[in-house]
Amino acid sequence: FRIANTVSRLPLFRWRIAGLDARPVEGANGLAIPVDVTVDELTSNPQDRRLGQLAVVAGEPVERQLTPQLNRFLRVMARRGVAISAVGTATWLLAQTGLLAGTRCTIHWSRLAAFSEMFNQPRIRDSL
Repeated sequence: FRIANTVSRLPLFRWRIAGLDARPVEGANGLAIPVDVTVDELTSNPQDRRLGQLAVVAGEPVERQLTPQLNRFLRVMARRGVAISAVGTATWLLAQTGLLAGTRCTIHWSRLAAFSEMFNQPRIRDSL
């Protein structure tokens, strides 16, 4: 997204880091990233149409990351028509919400076998 902005010399893309709360989110690599907005703030303003795409990022163990708050947020965003994508293992979270029923998808190779055993509605592929 940054490169597209640089090459075009236009602000085509803007992004914000969202978290369940205002605390920095910590990646699997141990790096902490500050949160710009909470999921509750994004949910509470249905008139805010600036959110055109949501990229969900998850770490391990992904099976235990779908909280009721996150589930509610993802389903609200889907109902509002926000395009949702998953990075790495985050496909698991979208499958848990039921948002991938009938959808062709992929997941990080380390979770492919377990995903196939757990979820039968998404059509899983082993390639992008």
